[in-house]
Amino acid sequence: MHRILYGKHHIEYKGHIYIVKQPSLELKYRAQLLYDKMVSSNRFEQWISEKQAKLLLIQVGILSPVYENDLKILNDSLENRKLELYQNFTDTKKCNQVRGFIRQIENSIADLSNTVHSLQHFTLKGYANLCMQEFILMNSICDVEDNLVCGMDDSYLNYSLLTSVLIHSYITEGSYRAVGRDNQWRTYWRGTNKNPFGNTEYLTVEQQRLAYYTQLYDNIYQNQDCPPSEVIEDDDMLDGWMIHEHRKDEEGKKQNRAEQLAQKHGNAQEIFVMANNQEDRKVIDDLNDTRGKVIKKQRHAKIASTTGNLQELDLPDRRADLNMQKQQMMSQTVKNMKGK
Repeated sequence: MHRILYGKHHIEYKGHIYIVKQPSLELKYRAQLLYDKMVSSNRFEQWISEKQAKLLLIQVGILSPVYENDLKILNDSLENRKLELYQNFTDTKKCNQVRGFIRQIENSIADLSNTVHSLQHFTLKGYANLCMQEFILMNSICDVEDNLVCGMDDSYLNYSLLTSVLIHSYITEGSYRAVGRDNQWRTYWRGTNKNPFGNTEYLTVEQQRLAYYTQLYDNIYQNQDCPPSEVIEDDDMLDGWMIHEHRKDEEGKKQNRAEQLAQKHGNAQEIFVMANNQEDRKVIDDLNDTRGKVIKKQRHAKIASTTGNLQELDLPDRRADLNMQKQQMMSQTVKNMKGK
């Protein structure tokens, strides 16, 4: 908390104390100018494109040709597992099992992402980005007298120092969240009217991230369906709760759209809506309830397996409705006969 408020931190390397500052807006702008210059001056060199880098990984068998779909499946699975964790938060044994699955999925996502970007430094933009990040880092390291280390004795500047700085500079998402819900921090946050960083010209990246998570917890605590404290203090469970709330909200919006559409068409049993593209098609398809989606699937299967003409009464749902009507008529006939 204090490091983020301070905007810089100290590290010790080989007996020397270094101060690592958060980059200013000026430094970021100078770094962007360097990036643009590197791209412009090296554009005729032998670089591979990002697309070529991924194709090369696919050709040598390191990356799956359907890696984008694999990544989507992994992210969807991660959401579902976190939702499952929240829904079973009172079952310790089940939670431990689900949490194990969550860690496995997260590792798989990280491995796949690292593989996809493993040749990034062979692309022009990847190389320029590395130069920009190194420029920012080398102009952010100072000695205890606030002098930039850049340009001093080369023994002070080597790969090991930069690696050490990077390791100590990284704040995990879990740490941001822990500070964001910490009582001491939240008291300070409220006491400064949600402006704890003072009248600075800009917020550092770390300060922006902390402010984001603090506001997130503000919204959660103010929610009328605020989850219990054991859920709030567990990042995975809280993610599951937010996924649950988001899906519930989306389901409500979808239901409202469907009702508004139905009102425009009176008592119509079916409404056909034209889609302009695949994205619109998905939105329209989601307006169907579970029964509607099952009927669509059955109809598509019947159409695909039928050669020649297909009558409406041959559709599975129509035939089921007809059979039900026949059974109701027969039942009513039997009741009438018994009554006589």
